Amino acid sequence: MPVAVDYHARFKDQYMPAGKIKISPSTVTVYGELSILNKIDSIRTEPLIFEKLSSSRSGVVDLIPIPGLRYEEKDFYYTLEVVRYVENTLLLPVETLNVPPDKFVRFFPNKIRVVYRVPLRNTHSQENAIFAATIDYNDIASSISNTVEPKVSGLPEDLLSVELDPKFIQCKVIGK
Repeated sequence: MPVAVDYHARFKDQYMPAGKIKISPSTVTVYGELSILNKIDSIRTEPLIFEKLSSSRSGVVDLIPIPGLRYEEKDFYYTLEVVRYVENTLLLPVETLNVPPDKFVRFFPNKIRVVYRVPLRNTHSQENAIFAATIDYNDIASSISNTVEPKVSGLPEDLLSVELDPKFIQCKVIGK
């Protein structure tokens, strides 16, 4: 049965998790009455609370006992990787892909603001990157409201988070 990590973390300014908390083993063999087993879909850990994190954390956590059940594995190790990040902002024009030759597309707005975070140690990874915000004509054609989410390419592989503003663009298709 899967192990669900119950945790809450707050971070110092300029720090954030580099992915999800990891637990090992990620599953547990559970013995007990079938009537109890049928009512659960995971086994939770004791709560882990982290405040003002600026470095990674790891340790051992116990499972919450459930009356009538027994767990085969006893030791569960968690790891929460924490990194210092750099936040960058771009203003990108929205471009179209796969537009038929007899069509023209206008966007409202025609630019998006992209805010992304990367680990401080890897700030060189985006120095020569070419960023683009695109909308595929096929996405516009299949949209009921002509409102489409743009896709951003060229973002660093070690991306921690990305936010688009606006998240959706209004598109108007015009015949030539």
